[in-house]
Amino acid sequence: MRLRISAGVKPVPTPKHLDWQIGEDTWEQHETDPPPRRALSRPPWLLIALGLILLWSWWRVIRPADDQQTSPTPTVAAAVIGITPAPPVISNPPPARPASSRLYRIQQTEKSTNSLVVSSSLVGNVIRRLPVGNAAQFTLSPDGSRLYVADFTTADGAQGRLRLFDTRSWTMLRQTELLNRVRLPRNAGPPALIMAPDGAALYAQRLVSQTFAIDQFDPATGEQVISSVVGPLTNEAGCTGARFVFAAPDGRWLYDLCRNGLMHFNDLRLHTVNRRLRLPLGRSQASASPTVAGAVMSADGQFLIAVSEDGILSEVDLAVGRVASEVHLPLQAGHRVMPFQVTQIETPPTLVLGLSHGSEGDAGLASEIWFYNLETQALENQWLVDPPFANLAVSPDRWDSVNPLSSALVRSNDHVLVTSDPYGQQIVIYDLATGQKLRTLSETGSAWSRLVIAPAPLVVEPDAARSHE
Repeated sequence: MRLRISAGVKPVPTPKHLDWQIGEDTWEQHETDPPPRRALSRPPWLLIALGLILLWSWWRVIRPADDQQTSPTPTVAAAVIGITPAPPVISNPPPARPASSRLYRIQQTEKSTNSLVVSSSLVGNVIRRLPVGNAAQFTLSPDGSRLYVADFTTADGAQGRLRLFDTRSWTMLRQTELLNRVRLPRNAGPPALIMAPDGAALYAQRLVSQTFAIDQFDPATGEQVISSVVGPLTNEAGCTGARFVFAAPDGRWLYDLCRNGLMHFNDLRLHTVNRRLRLPLGRSQASASPTVAGAVMSADGQFLIAVSEDGILSEVDLAVGRVASEVHLPLQAGHRVMPFQVTQIETPPTLVLGLSHGSEGDAGLASEIWFYNLETQALENQWLVDPPFANLAVSPDRWDSVNPLSSALVRSNDHVLVTSDPYGQQIVIYDLATGQKLRTLSETGSAWSRLVIAPAPLVVEPDAARSHE
């Protein structure tokens, strides 16, 4: 559509702020220039007042918010969870020191005295040494604030005990009696103490004559809650000694896996074995019968991943009780996955395996570390390490665990991998991302337990140490 302009009259463009007022009926009308507008004069005192208000707003409101955003984010944050009774909510909680991970191990000195050694996973400095008895086993609460140690006070193993420690002050909170605990030699068995993923229950394996059972304990007091929450089960052919035990996140199920591949689904409500499953292990090259090297549970509690010494990886769907997938790892001739050197990284879901080659396996040593991605089902990395090792531990990329005892949300980000020789005289700390050897710790003594990396507990600064703003 084109506008028709009368002759002799100069068209005047329509101001933009008047476009909405002009319709088709005004297209042929002549317009004249509007009279010039006169800007309103503002007194100088008004401009000064506005400037003072803006300056005050920046000083009192905007600047504190910027300072809070640019300050380093703490790695540990307090969280309130729905527990009955619910913990009180603190409106202005005191600041917490960022927590890193800690490395736990049992060590025997030349004088045959045993101690549980706690050190920093990243730096390596010793934080605490706790005297322990014979054949000690230990586990920790999900947030690392509670340490549970089961040991024997006599050499014959007649008297056992369970002690509960606060890892902030290292004071012993409780001690209860334990009978017929699982007794394991050096580096030769899965953990006998098992903590539930949410920290609500503690389980202990028990062997009586030719039967196997699991007892349940209260993690807050260390007292036994239910005797034989699983079992007693008669040891079946090839299924003897301690087993790999995992607790479901819902508290309904306990899964135990024998080293011969026999798996039990234990219903804790009905106190019965709901299902039995035999995992494929292949043909063993190292022994007469194939054995399970290690097993882990997925972070969501839906799958159990077991690896045999011959490199057969079985993924068990715990909801249906079946083997969902079976993968043969590309092991070369003479390679084998070393027992109890199987762990995992949660993000991305990756198995970390210690492998031996040739005569190293006969000496209980491994010299290779494999990283197998469970999502892509591909071997993503291989390390050749020196010195050879007998124990292996990896710090998870992050802990998101809420412990009912402390109501703390714990996050850690050390990214280290730690190995030790059979005698605990050389502990090597590697950068998990690059494989670079960060440091080597040398100690005299003999380490005969697995390495455990757990988060350091939330530490609240005292009021006297807080800075005044």
